[in-house]
Amino acid sequence: MTSTLDEVLDGVGRVAAEAESLLEAGRDRAEDARNATASRLYNARSRLRDFGDDAAYRSRRTARQVDRYAHEHPWQLAGIGIALATAAVLAAWLVIDSARE
Repeated sequence: MTSTLDEVLDGVGRVAAEAESLLEAGRDRAEDARNATASRLYNARSRLRDFGDDAAYRSRRTARQVDRYAHEHPWQLAGIGIALATAAVLAAWLVIDSARE
């Protein structure tokens, strides 16, 4: 009877040791996955920040170019504005006219 009890206790001890080993391995894998995810997130944030900085730079540069062009060629821009306004009025007139029919 004692040997059977000892065998059962030994078996339970082995199962507990195996379970502990599996938990440790799982914890290590989870930590590795967390570190890899944190690294990817850091890289994505860095790329997004760089993209935003680049977009802001390009926007400011384009605004300066448009401002310079507007000061150098004011009548051309006025003509473009009048042409766009005329096109909008004609498009609205065509839509209204086609709605009447």
